Amino acid sequence: MVQTRERIALPERGLLGHFLPFDRGVLDVPQLDAQDTVPAPENASGEWEVLVTRNGELSSIFYAFDPADVEGWTGSLAPFRLRLTDIRPLTSERLDVPPMTHATFQSGQNWIVTMAPRPLQSAEDAERAQPYHRNVDYDEVIVPLGSPDGRRVGPPPGLMSVTPGGMNHGPNQARLAAVRDRLPIYVWNIDTARPLHYTDAFAAGEIPDFAQRESFRG
Repeated sequence: MVQTRERIALPERGLLGHFLPFDRGVLDVPQLDAQDTVPAPENASGEWEVLVTRNGELSSIFYAFDPADVEGWTGSLAPFRLRLTDIRPLTSERLDVPPMTHATFQSGQNWIVTMAPRPLQSAEDAERAQPYHRNVDYDEVIVPLGSPDGRRVGPPPGLMSVTPGGMNHGPNQARLAAVRDRLPIYVWNIDTARPLHYTDAFAAGEIPDFAQRESFRG
């Protein structure tokens, strides 16, 4: 789950238009039917409670009526769903297409990127792995989502890695030597302009030295 201060929107695509890497027509929005609506739970005192997050804390607002009893809405700000299989990534014969090209959503200066399985560069003089680099502007979160057919390829699905802004990272010699023809898995990437702060729960789940032992292994 990603929680942002600004609304999550679709990034501008420039000359590509709004058909890549997915057609906006594939977005699912709720179709509300008054006959099928499930009423919000009422508490013992006959009130409906709405929880609001503010400054990292929860507050409660109580209504004497069901605040979710609606038949629809107007405007374009609405919940929606996008399927991974509807993403058609951009490819290049000679160039390693930068991650921002695969941006799925944008929230202010924060980017949510989905890299889908795709053919890698086919030219003989092309580099098939992202070059060693550092990004001084963003903290980077990467989560592998697994292959479309469920095969175990690459890192375990759901294994989150975090690269703080300014830290050098990229493939080592073993990864560069392991030439492959395509990216076989889905990868979820979040770039945050503000530095991330790690919770105790995150620290408790850390695997010591995992990146040194396993990341980008051939």
